[in-house]
Amino acid sequence: MKKLTKLEKFGVIAAIIVAGSYFYMKNVYDPQAKALKKTIINLNKVIGKLNSTKKDTPSVEPVKKTIKKRKKELDRFESSLADISGKTGKESEITHVVSKINRLADQSMLGMESIAPNGETKGTFFTWAVFDLEMEGSFDSLMEFLSGLEKMQDPLKVQKINIANENGNPAALKIRLTLML
Repeated sequence: MKKLTKLEKFGVIAAIIVAGSYFYMKNVYDPQAKALKKTIINLNKVIGKLNSTKKDTPSVEPVKKTIKKRKKELDRFESSLADISGKTGKESEITHVVSKINRLADQSMLGMESIAPNGETKGTFFTWAVFDLEMEGSFDSLMEFLSGLEKMQDPLKVQKINIANENGNPAALKIRLTLML
């Protein structure tokens, strides 16, 4: 075998490098390049869908402003409702109404034996606080008390009245009343 010249050695090395590059490009680089192109296409589709979704979604800021505005309206309505003796459902309001009822019973000459809370009842527009009242007095006093309840500006409802006569004395009626505030 003949010894290769320097130029031939460089030619063989160059041919090996070219052949290696060709096989690398064909078997390693091209499949990865194709996979990268597919990934880029899929990514662009997802980004397009996301961008179209962003256009449909309203901004959070106007919603926050609307909530803030409605909260101010609600606070204003609650304060005006409290001014006209409306029902807001707060415990302090219920306590105030119960004290008014107690004073009315005193003014009507009824002896208040007990005022007991009896849960709550869901109404059409609000929740009623239910109270059981036990009183003692004459029929005229009871009528005066009921007339006073009717004149009150606070929303209330008389659910049931039970009147019993004790010992045959018409001035000593036992009155049980369920009142919804």
